[in-house]
This record gives sequence, C-alpha cells and structure tokens, in this order.
Amino acid sequence: MGEDARISSGELWIEQRQLVDQVVEKLRDAITRGHFEPGQVIRQAALADRMGVSRTPLRMALSILTSQGLLQRNGSRGYVVAGYSYRGALDLYKLRELVLCHVCRLAAERITDQRLAELGRIVEESERFVEAGDWPGWLGSNEMFGGCIARASGVPLLEQFLETIGIQARVFQPTLLASTGDTQARLTVAAREHRAIYDAIRARDPKAAERAARTHVVNSRKRFEAAHRMSDRDEVAR
Repeated sequence: MGEDARISSGELWIEQRQLVDQVVEKLRDAITRGHFEPGQVIRQAALADRMGVSRTPLRMALSILTSQGLLQRNGSRGYVVAGYSYRGALDLYKLRELVLCHVCRLAAERITDQRLAELGRIVEESERFVEAGDWPGWLGSNEMFGGCIARASGVPLLEQFLETIGIQARVFQPTLLASTGDTQARLTVAAREHRAIYDAIRARDPKAAERAARTHVVNSRKRFEAAHRMSDRDEVAR
C-alpha cells in the first residue's frame, strides 16, 4: 500500500509539472502575441478561471515567467507584464550576436552527423512556415534552430544562455508583430539567413558560420529598429 501511495504521488507530481509547463507556454504565447500590454496587472483569480486551472499551478507558472523576465513583481499588485526599453533591446541584440557567433563557430567544428540532420529538418520546417506566412510557427522554429546549434557546440551553458536571451527577446516581439511592414518579406529574409548559417555549419567552416550568424543578428536588429521607428510614427499619428 505504501508503494502504491508513492507511485500515485509521483504520478500526481508529474501531472502537476506538465500542467505548469502548459500554463507557462500558453502565457508566453499570449505575451508574444501582444494579448497583454506592458505594465498590465495580472489578476490571478480571473486568469485562473479563464485558463481553467487552479491557482497553485498558475502561481508556479507566474514565478517561472518572472524568473525569465517576461513578468515583474510589483509589490501588493502581484505580477505585471514586463515592458522593455529600446536601449535594453539593442543591448540584448548585441549580446545575442556575441553568443550566437561563438556558438555557430563551435558547432561548425563539433557538430555530429545526427545533429546536422536534425538542424537541416528544422531549417526546412521553418521555410515551410515562411511559405504559409505562419509567424508563431516561425518563432517556434527559430528557437529550435538556435537550441539545436547550441547543443551541437557541446557547451550546455551556452545552450542555456542562448535560450535565456531568446526568452528575454519575447518581450519586444509584439513590436515586430504590430509593425505594418511586410511580415512575409521579413520572414523570407530571415529564413534565407538561417539557411546560410546551416550551409556554413554543414561545410564545417567555422569562419563562414560565424560570419553568417553575425549577418543574421545584425539584420534582425535592423528589422527591429525599423519596426520600432514605424511603431513610434504610428503612435505620433494617433
């Protein structure tokens, strides 16, 4: 009987953990899509009812999102949606440039055939998202792309670091989504840049991989800057 109780407790813990992960991902997606405004207070009771979960997994999810920088604690008000500063966003792009360039160089030197095949599948999938004009799908594949390259580098800390930078970048994704530019064109260019990184890694060329990574991040930063300027103009026009 004692063993059965332990098994039941273990299964319950796993289910709770899975539920928390699901809540985290759903809230991340909502923040990425701009469904929550920066500075908006999270009403836990209302949100728990809306998501159909109890407050315990919701509180755990909110704590995780806070540690990742998507939410902030605000005293008695609980949690609020994090905003971003323009300068802070540019600093994050610079940090991503430094890390991704090093990761791609290492990946070109160390990647296994199995990991290379996985990276190729991710690139092909991301190109299908572009053809479909699926922005959320592209964002997901973009994170998988970076994660796969980081794992290929053989340095787990770099993988964690790159993932943290990607999560932080989600705070200003709504700016890109809200811009009135040609999203399809932006996705097409970004996918082409991913393909160039993949080709350099496949060729086992560290210098070319580093150059392709730098080109991608610099161009991503420029796309963000353009979207931010457009957002500012729209705000003035209103």
